[in-house]
Amino acid sequence: MSQLADLARRLADTVKHIKAFVMHARPDLDCITACWLFLRFGKQAGFEGCADAEIQYWTNGGKPPDGRTAEEWMGEGSFPIDVGQGPLDHHQDPDSKECAATLTAEFLGIRDLPELQQILDYVNQTDHAPDSNKFGLASLVKIWHANHPDESELVIRWTLNALDELLKEQRRFHYTAKAAFKEAKIFTFQAQDRKIKVAVIETDEEAVRRVAFSAAGGYCSVLVQKSSCGVQIFTNRSHNVFLDDVICILRVTELAVQKRSGRPNFKQLCQPGALDAVPEWFYYKEGNMIFNGSLTHPDVPSTRLPMSKIVSAVKLGLSTEHLDPCCPKDRCLRSKCPLHKYGRLKCRRTRYEHLQS
Repeated sequence: MSQLADLARRLADTVKHIKAFVMHARPDLDCITACWLFLRFGKQAGFEGCADAEIQYWTNGGKPPDGRTAEEWMGEGSFPIDVGQGPLDHHQDPDSKECAATLTAEFLGIRDLPELQQILDYVNQTDHAPDSNKFGLASLVKIWHANHPDESELVIRWTLNALDELLKEQRRFHYTAKAAFKEAKIFTFQAQDRKIKVAVIETDEEAVRRVAFSAAGGYCSVLVQKSSCGVQIFTNRSHNVFLDDVICILRVTELAVQKRSGRPNFKQLCQPGALDAVPEWFYYKEGNMIFNGSLTHPDVPSTRLPMSKIVSAVKLGLSTEHLDPCCPKDRCLRSKCPLHKYGRLKCRRTRYEHLQS
């Protein structure tokens, strides 16, 4: 047990009710996050009254203003956070790699909770160096203070709500989405000098995409997700996987299944956005995604393609090889080849090179 955890255990035995949290003026994200940890996890660590504790401010810097130690204040139910040179104030050690939030997490015995890791890492990082993203939460807290200089309680309430939503999102990722992803079917195939890993799953859980592209999901390149609002195909941006051939194959196959006439040419079939001839499939090329319906457009006509054909289209579209055994590779057999109708870039390039020679 760490010294902080041991202190927490001793205080929990003597302090039955927290009366106040003491902060510096215009509390930053670190200070507010430390308070938030008490509000959300203090009771399970043995500290009652966190939700009803008042907020007090010390503006003198350094030690507590009355000469007593921070631990003496804590023993009476008033917990200094990020002030007072106490156990939850990291400023007394100029070389400290901690912040008030990480110290509080250690104090409460929750430092290793999976759902807190990214939150604590971000808070600690932005407490030791300015947030490089001016729209990040740490920056927004400063903006709130600048716009409302005399309303710290307003800023605190807004930040607490934001942290609550982040916690919900992290819990979904670590518990709900990871559990859902266990039902995914994974297949791998070779594409030139690398392997492409594709995950296929049927679920409405939005966070499975993050799982699929993370270490927890094996760093998949593509996720094919069937949900109640359609079928979505997502790609891992760091893997440089492109979907021009996939969208063309899907649209060609959809046209055939729907028995529609007047098929567009290959250039049109690969175009981004929606296609009047095949309204089922939307190609978001900039984001490298394909949608047959989505949360924002749930009323798009449903595809008639079974998941097996969709997965086959993904595999065929992403493969850079000549897949048909009859293919001579140096020239195109055109309509004699069963894959000619899909207009793959590899095949079109072969035809062009053959004509040039």
